[in-house]
Amino acid sequence: MNAAAKEAINRGFDCIVLHDVDMLLEDDRNIYQCQDGPVHLSPFIDKFHYKDHYGTEFGGVTMLKKEHYLAANGYSNLFWGWGREDDDMVYRVKFAGLQIRKPVNYDSGRYSMIPHQHPWAFRNSRITDKNSDLRFLDLKSIGMSKKRAKFEGISSIEYKLKKEEKEPGYIKLNVDFRPLDVNKIDISLMEGNILTKI
Repeated sequence: MNAAAKEAINRGFDCIVLHDVDMLLEDDRNIYQCQDGPVHLSPFIDKFHYKDHYGTEFGGVTMLKKEHYLAANGYSNLFWGWGREDDDMVYRVKFAGLQIRKPVNYDSGRYSMIPHQHPWAFRNSRITDKNSDLRFLDLKSIGMSKKRAKFEGISSIEYKLKKEEKEPGYIKLNVDFRPLDVNKIDISLMEGNILTKI
């Protein structure tokens, strides 16, 4: 999300909408136009029987002015896969002194969620390690503090823009987050006194 926001800001956009791909807008009177504060555009979701505050104050579909996104230092870069990044962003927005707002046409903030599972997060093991998988740690355990939010986020994101495809109405960006590119690896094995290069 930070890479997308940074690229949008660099291209002159001043309003950032972060939209989960599984959320389908039901009412086009929900206005996608930035307000004086961060906006939770999706307060009502069919999966949760359109109950207000279904578990997050700021998730699913969110909208911020460029200056608000930068003041919150964007999303954390520590979350991969599904879950908990929205809760982290609530802290960041509040630590920046901002108030989360409701959509202008509040009753129109209705969405259908495409049925799907959330079985994965990017990690090194197929076995869930509840001590290292951020989804299973409480927010304070992963350093949920004003200090981390100040230095870790959009200000610290590193990536390479690998490909840009301009289409009518949108630009598709392919970014690479790997810290380095491996072009060649030399491996040597030592068996007794014999060195073998592979």
